[in-house]
Amino acid sequence: MRWYRRSPHARIFLPVVTGLLCLPITLAVYIGVSPHPPSPPPSPPPSQTAVSAADTNLLINAEQVLIRDCMRRQGFTYWPLPASQAYPVVRFPYVITSVSWARRYGFSDSLGLPVNSGPNQQYYSKLPNSQKAAYSNALVGSSNAPAVTMPLPTGGIVGHSSDGCQATADTELYGSYQAWFKASSVALEFPRLWQSMVLSSRQYVSAVSVWSVCMREKGYRYSSPAAAASAFGAQTSPQPQAAEITAAVAEVQCAYGTGLIRVANRLDGEFKAHVMGTFRSYLDAEWRLERNALPRARRIVRS
Repeated sequence: MRWYRRSPHARIFLPVVTGLLCLPITLAVYIGVSPHPPSPPPSPPPSQTAVSAADTNLLINAEQVLIRDCMRRQGFTYWPLPASQAYPVVRFPYVITSVSWARRYGFSDSLGLPVNSGPNQQYYSKLPNSQKAAYSNALVGSSNAPAVTMPLPTGGIVGHSSDGCQATADTELYGSYQAWFKASSVALEFPRLWQSMVLSSRQYVSAVSVWSVCMREKGYRYSSPAAAASAFGAQTSPQPQAAEITAAVAEVQCAYGTGLIRVANRLDGEFKAHVMGTFRSYLDAEWRLERNALPRARRIVRS
């Protein structure tokens, strides 16, 4: 059995007990490969609506506070992550659309922070080796603890230990860790699902070909925006160099000049609507759990 990283958290790297990989918090993983996507469960009426962005941040803040308190009980220190780090969002899944962003960050899709930054990573790195496994087990559960698993629409099975402070926090917040993990894990996969549809569509591929011609005219031989980004992916400096910034700005200019951005936005909307409609029952389940958790989240944050 192979265990693959799948995590909404992107800042602390913890060694797996098997030593095969390094996994960041939270330890949610792919187990094997499933050739058939799961059939959506029937949607219970009435249909739900998404919580606001402010309420989403409130829920994340409450979860992080609960993780902090749980880790304290285990004898460790944990600093709650802001929502943007706890559940980072890919800003430019197809092509960079902001010249100002390109000039500041190049091809980076993060805030330009090095991987080992942040108080939690620094705290973990300074722990004695004898304590690192204990920290990992306290945070995400031990490898032999019972796990919650869920087949994903994109194939494969995602799983997470039902032990540890992550699971404890979500259980306290949402009432059932199993229900929350299953609903939220599938919902987290939706962007990956519709974005893969966009990237493989003939209209997008055709638009990228025109974009590539534009880039060649500017002196860059990249077959796609992904190829352009990967050309600078090995940079070790947290700040982009001049060559990267110039190439990233050229990418944006060609994306607008050839209409690639317009095509990508249109296809993204179409495929997003299709995926959200097909798997709406999972969204209903997630939104219902979130709405029910809001009163608890407010009490947790106030206290």
